[in-house]
This record gives sequence, structure tokens and C-alpha cells, in this order.
Amino acid sequence: MVVQNRLQGYAYITVALAPSGRDKVGAIREKMPFLQDAFLREVNKSSIVKAEDAKAVDADSIKARLTARMNQILPQGTVGELKLQQIVLALFNS
Repeated sequence: MVVQNRLQGYAYITVALAPSGRDKVGAIREKMPFLQDAFLREVNKSSIVKAEDAKAVDADSIKARLTARMNQILPQGTVGELKLQQIVLALFNS
């Protein structure tokens, strides 16, 4: 988590993809390495911090960004829902 070009801590985010059907599980598993890489690049590309609270993650923004990346990799309709299952913050000097 970067605020004013200074590293303030880390956010550990657990993402879960719910397939839209049983027949979609294989397609998701096949693309998992690509999804993990894309998600990691996306959250490191720009801030994940809430504008109004420098010690909080903007979950809505992250979910939208990750969903957009996911839709570039997987065919439309493969995933029923992208969930941010857990967000754990490790802030410095807290």
C-alpha cells in the first residue's frame, strides 16, 4: 500500500472465482496461471488504497479492476462471480 510515494504496508488479498457452471471449472483451472499473473500486475499497477482512508483498501475498485482483467483472459460467462474472500492488512508502524 503506497501513500504519497511511500510504502505504508501490504494488503494480502484472497480472490475466489465462482464458475457459472460445472462445465466451466476446467477452463478456469487451465487459465489460472494467467489469471494470477494478471491480477498481481493489476494490483501493483496503481493504488489500491481508498482515497478517503489511506489505511484501507478500496475493495470495490479492486474488484472492478480484477473483473476487467479476468474478462480479458476468460470467455464471457465463464465466471459467475469474482469474490474478494479476504483482505488482510499489514501496515507499518500500526
